[in-house]
Amino acid sequence: MSATQVQKFSLPSKYRPRRFQDMKHQAFAAGVGKALGEGRRMQGYIIEGPMGCGKTTLARIIAASLNAASELDDNGDPRDPNDPQALAVHMGNHPEVKEINAADKRGIDQIRDIITDAHTGVPRGVRVYIIDEAHRLTPDAFIALLKPIEEPPEDVVFILCTTDVQHIPETIISRLPRIPIKPFSAPQLAECVTEVLERWNSDDDSITITNPREVAESVARYAMGSLRTAMTMAENVILHGVNEYPSNSDIDLVVSSSVRGDTKTAVSTLRSLCEQGFDERTIVRGVQYSLTEAVLGDTTRITISETDWERVTLLLKILDESEKASNPLAHFVSGLGSLSITVGLSGERQRRIEAMLHQIIAQKG
Repeated sequence: MSATQVQKFSLPSKYRPRRFQDMKHQAFAAGVGKALGEGRRMQGYIIEGPMGCGKTTLARIIAASLNAASELDDNGDPRDPNDPQALAVHMGNHPEVKEINAADKRGIDQIRDIITDAHTGVPRGVRVYIIDEAHRLTPDAFIALLKPIEEPPEDVVFILCTTDVQHIPETIISRLPRIPIKPFSAPQLAECVTEVLERWNSDDDSITITNPREVAESVARYAMGSLRTAMTMAENVILHGVNEYPSNSDIDLVVSSSVRGDTKTAVSTLRSLCEQGFDERTIVRGVQYSLTEAVLGDTTRITISETDWERVTLLLKILDESEKASNPLAHFVSGLGSLSITVGLSGERQRRIEAMLHQIIAQKG
């Protein structure tokens, strides 16, 4: 792969969903598609949710379906997979679909320009204004936007995307349907990323991902619910050929050992991960996420018994403090040592564990 190709490569863009049925694990998005498939559309929408989970993607899919030249299917997607109008929307060059970033254009003058444009000429299709980061608009801008949202010109639709719906005025919220986009769970992220990596293997023969499922599962727990982040992490694996994230099996071993009081195994595994060159904060976050999954019952890989809960509570506190510490791994293993003393280990085993703890702290501190 040439340097030019590396610069232009973007896994999230290459495999960005273009149909409602491709918006996995987003039930409300599917509902919007079905409504469009039945010929029902609103004068506008508010799409709310965390970063990197598909808000702008959904807005573009809505705009593509509204402007499609071909008939829509029951899911709200164009029946023609190569519909030229829909493709133009996704390529970013459809004349009637305009994206505005409110972080840059947030004032009343910019909104007045949009309103003037909305009333200019006859749309060749449906004129769609996608306002990203809509909560960044000024109070005066929201006031100016109120009337066109409530009574938009015919064939004009406003789509407001926001990560902070609480900062959208109630006068706007009360006039538009809200479409919540949910963060993804780690298993959902692993499923989506695995599918993309398998498609990559089919589409590109320059680099082959030999273990797409393992890569997907290892990045999923570090993406904090964001599909875009998980895809970018997987992209790094593709481009650099190195997985920067510990395997689930190693992280789970640290967690299960810590929970049952086998500090020696936990520390030994942590030392092995350090020797493999994994970032210490990444390791701690992986342990924190894995333990949280077990506490919430979102995984069957780790079992917590009734007698473990006091220890688990202390581990969660230690992990929370460690994640914020300047040397997170050193703080975590120190906490494990204190926890071992609390449960009453003594003699040669305790001395060996303390020696291992001091060794890691010295290496990472």
